Formats: sequence, C-alpha cells, structure tokens
Amino acid sequence: MWFMPLGLFVASAVEITLGITLITKAIQQGRALPDPRQTITMILEELGEATTAEIIEKASQRSQDCKDRIPGTLVDLEENNKIKKRISREKKALVWTLVF
Repeated sequence: MWFMPLGLFVASAVEITLGITLITKAIQQGRALPDPRQTITMILEELGEATTAEIIEKASQRSQDCKDRIPGTLVDLEENNKIKKRISREKKALVWTLVF
C-alpha cells in the first residue's frame, strides 16, 4: 500500500516537468518568429509596390509562420499610416506601397 502514494508522486512530478518543458519550448519558438511588419516593409522596399498575393508569396519564402499573419498586419500598417493601398489597373488588384 505504501507504493501507491509514491507512484502518484512520481507521475505528478513527471507531468509537471513535461508541462514546464513544453511551455518553455513554445516561448522560445515564439521569440524566433519573424516580425511580419519588418517582413512587409522589406518586401515593399524591394518591390516598390505589390499586391497582397505577391506579399504573401514573398513572405512565405522567408517563413511559413509569417504567411498567416500578413493580411492582418497589412491592415494594421495601413491604419498606422506606414503603408497605403490603391487600385492598380495594370495588376487588376489592390497594391500596397510604403508611405514616405
């Protein structure tokens, strides 16, 4: 009967250790993600103007994690007057450019 509490203690200690390890790894991976604001700025500096699809394509070449955050970041950058959008007749789409 004395081994049951010991077994529960060991199992609990292992669960807590595993939880702390997983949380630590998640925090480290979160720090390693590229900033989508910097990625968009670099892409627009390189291309001058680009459609949303072109920005997403270029960003996905740099990081798969960044790709999903691009549309929301574009809207955020526009609200903060860092970039602007306009309709391009040549590309038949919205294009984004940096505000100088």
